[in-house]
Amino acid sequence: MIVDDHPLVLAGIRAALYETQFEIVATARDGVEALEAIPECNADVLILDVLMPRRGGLDVVRALHLRGDTRPVVLLTSGIGDADLLAALDLGVQGIVTKDSAAELLPLCLQHVARGGQWIEPTLLQRALSLARHGAMMDDRRARMTPRERIMAELVTRGLRNRDIAAELGVSEATVKVTIHRLFEKLGLQNRVELALMMRREGGDPHDERLDVTSSALGRMAEASMPGC
Repeated sequence: MIVDDHPLVLAGIRAALYETQFEIVATARDGVEALEAIPECNADVLILDVLMPRRGGLDVVRALHLRGDTRPVVLLTSGIGDADLLAALDLGVQGIVTKDSAAELLPLCLQHVARGGQWIEPTLLQRALSLARHGAMMDDRRARMTPRERIMAELVTRGLRNRDIAAELGVSEATVKVTIHRLFEKLGLQNRVELALMMRREGGDPHDERLDVTSSALGRMAEASMPGC
């Protein structure tokens, strides 16, 4: 079964699977339509677009798991984000293929999946491995931070100077300075800007206003990194 909201993509998949061992038994235009049709179709493998109206491919996979439906899923994507890529692997999808490569690689992917294997397009697999390693490194670095260091790191990220951090935490400015420099050494960082960027890029919620690293905040951090600040 193929689920995609673009007629041209459906036509392309039909062409790619023409005269292969695979037969298209059903199609749907979005996730809602797919979830209604899947129980009635005898598809051995589901091919789902990641981004669709109403319910996308990952949402469909989650809904199927809640139903106890564990049939193999291959995701098609025109450009999957890092979070969705990792989520897809966590959900145990058996295949991921980019639409640009589908004509050539989809039949190969389906062959692996039909034999009970998993096939992720190599460029996406390498990206996922890199993200996983990066996440493990970040988890390790954050685990090494004490609660006080994490609080100070967040305040640094907001662009506060040492004296402002001291006032907020009720400690001396000298204590703040020593703690932050020890934190640099522990995390292998050179300055406040690197610390802030690490927190924003790797550890913080991108929608958390407290960790919003604007140009002005970076400027304040650079000034605060100067001697005497």
